[in-house]
Amino acid sequence: MTNGPTSNAFSLKRIELIEKHLSPENKRILDIGCGVGDYSYYFQSHGGEAIGLDLRPIHIAKGHSKNKNVNYIIGDAQNISIRSSTIDLVFINEVLEHVPDDEKVILESNHVLKNDGYISIFAPNKFYPFEGHWNIGGFGVFPFLSWAPTIIRKWVFKLFKRNYIPIYTRSILKKMVSPLFNIIDIHEILPGFKRYRKRVQFKKIIRIIESLEKTPLKRLGVSIFIFAKKKVQLLS
Repeated sequence: MTNGPTSNAFSLKRIELIEKHLSPENKRILDIGCGVGDYSYYFQSHGGEAIGLDLRPIHIAKGHSKNKNVNYIIGDAQNISIRSSTIDLVFINEVLEHVPDDEKVILESNHVLKNDGYISIFAPNKFYPFEGHWNIGGFGVFPFLSWAPTIIRKWVFKLFKRNYIPIYTRSILKKMVSPLFNIIDIHEILPGFKRYRKRVQFKKIIRIIESLEKTPLKRLGVSIFIFAKKKVQLLS
């Protein structure tokens, strides 16, 4: 092992949610849209066999430089080149919104999973007050655009010459996942604030926001988390 997870995309909070249901130890884990491989590194260094899949060669190269023990693959999540029924856990972290056919990714994930395999998804929450994946005029968010109807969001993305990025609700994700998986856990999560935690001026604000975890306002979280088990397909 070389360097550990370092990017702002990595969140121990998200790892803890997964580990409430499944330990990575002795599990074969496919990290779809792995980026520079921080989550793949975590799974591998905690006893799992990690496979990092990403379309971008530059991400795969950075992943290899961090940890050569992870098996990194340049590939498309809509057409996964891994043998069927060989994976224990498919991990999809903020990736569904970036692919042309998100339902095909769910189908492909089901295909590579063992009969007792699991899928873990984090996807952007429509009820989060700020539009993520945005950078216009130096601003990384767009307040309250996420609450607008889809037709309005698409118009605004087009107006600013941005590629449209979908966001999700619980019901949308349930509709996508439930035909192939039994949902074990689904709820929203609040932001991790990793880049701000060391700044004294933000500590009190972060504590206040984190206190919302136990209130109905949690529904305004940045992402929706789903953990589900593959449905066994009975042969007729």
